[in-house]
Amino acid sequence: MSFGVDLRALWHMGLADFRERVRSRRFLAIVAATAWLAWAVVPPAETGTIALGFGDTRGVYNSAWIGLVLGIIVSMGVALFAFYVVKDAIARDRRTGVGRILAATPLSRGGYLAGKWLSNVLVFAALLGILSVLGVVMQLVRGEDRAVDLPALLAPLWLIGLPTLCLIAAAAVLAETVPLLAGGLGNVAWFFAWLFLLSNAVDTSARGREGFRPWADPYGFTRPVAQAQALVAASDPAYEGGMTMGRSAPMQGVRTIRWEGARWRGRYLLERLGWVGAAFALVLSGALVFDRFDPSRRRLRRPGRAAPAPASTSEADAASDPRSLAGPGAGIRLTPLAAAERAAGAWAGFGRLVLAEVRLLLKGQRWWWYAGMAGMAVAAFVMELGDAGKVVPAAAFLWPVLVFSALGVRERTHDTARLVFAAPRPLGRQLAATWAAGVAVGLLAAGPMLLRFLLAGDPAHAAALAVAALFVPTLALALGTWSGSSRLFEIVYLCWWYAAKSGDPTLDFLGMGRASLAQGRPLAYAGLTLALAVVALLGRRRALALGR
Repeated sequence: MSFGVDLRALWHMGLADFRERVRSRRFLAIVAATAWLAWAVVPPAETGTIALGFGDTRGVYNSAWIGLVLGIIVSMGVALFAFYVVKDAIARDRRTGVGRILAATPLSRGGYLAGKWLSNVLVFAALLGILSVLGVVMQLVRGEDRAVDLPALLAPLWLIGLPTLCLIAAAAVLAETVPLLAGGLGNVAWFFAWLFLLSNAVDTSARGREGFRPWADPYGFTRPVAQAQALVAASDPAYEGGMTMGRSAPMQGVRTIRWEGARWRGRYLLERLGWVGAAFALVLSGALVFDRFDPSRRRLRRPGRAAPAPASTSEADAASDPRSLAGPGAGIRLTPLAAAERAAGAWAGFGRLVLAEVRLLLKGQRWWWYAGMAGMAVAAFVMELGDAGKVVPAAAFLWPVLVFSALGVRERTHDTARLVFAAPRPLGRQLAATWAAGVAVGLLAAGPMLLRFLLAGDPAHAAALAVAALFVPTLALALGTWSGSSRLFEIVYLCWWYAAKSGDPTLDFLGMGRASLAQGRPLAYAGLTLALAVVALLGRRRALALGR
């Protein structure tokens, strides 16, 4: 195994990959989303809104404050989605066949992975460059302080954001080299890794600056935020710590402080460089498991299952001889359709089609997946109702997330769209069967807890779970038919699920909170489910028109 890195080849490979990726719609989408988020966290002063601040205090919109806000948003918020944007560098080479060409060159595994990492970093650097320009525009438009200080604006954005993005670029490359993490499981794992790293940097049992762990902070926000909190505490003795994030309702008496910038000391710079070094170490460690596009190394056979015996030469010749298909005695018989099936037309055997779709959805699930579903079913009945109502629905609708994410994208994933769309009524019958299969999985997940609520005389929570069993697969089908990829659903759903589990009544599609039930959220989600079904229908019609 070679870890050698040709710097010249590394640069050119990374640059070529970067040029291809910045022309993609995905890059334009992340730029647009990041620009919108950045604009939202610096709301107009006259609105009295604090999108990012400390208690009822925010900084005057000068270069230093806008740079700090952008750096925090990139490091903590954009970092979550950035992983999904770049986690396809190796998969694209594998899909297009470029990887096999590269495997025939002297380029080492470490050099190839380092080039992909460099490409990811260049994509993120381009994003930071766009945000740097946007920061200047934001300061001039908001108008509280139009004296632009470029060093004060750019230092927090790049010192906080770039090392974090370097680490995420490495995590994306490493995930693609591990077969278990290369698909949807890696996308789900990254969401929880992001949460873990974020929570590990802050000790929630302590207040204010005492709760920060800078040494365990790959996001790089703890030291500058601690300095800003010290400035706020000096001007407001009543301030007890905490940081406001997310657009809040207009407040009365918003206080402002003049933030002149963080003190970028040597310890902080060494910490940030250390995370860049850790990123490069992650990339090189991926060479230990990278298959270098050798299909034989990716073919994992289950123990105890023998490979099928090859057909004999005479059998193979007979199968390939076209005359054997037409001659007498070929053994081919066509079974005529029953009269009832002919009368029913294209909708005959719809139940069998749904059952086949369910089997396709569950195909490949290992024993531990079914054991997990069974365990949650048992927990629904053995736990106290109050505890079960909070834990079981959240777990039950997270466990089959990768099953749901296959809805609407299987035809494109396996390149069977032309075959499936040639079947009778692909827009109605086939799509309806796919949706019904997803609902069946949703009911399988929700069923035990739904029955427990009914037995306990709580129809409101039972109805909410029934709506969730309809909503989740419909959301997956709508997003899948339009994006052609399971990744969009995985990102959107994981964020939605976490917000619902955290008690946000607006996003509580599971109906776990009394507030969401009192506000009639299940009825709202029933209406949203119907709207998403129309969206899925339009998405499939579009796919039929495009032939894919």
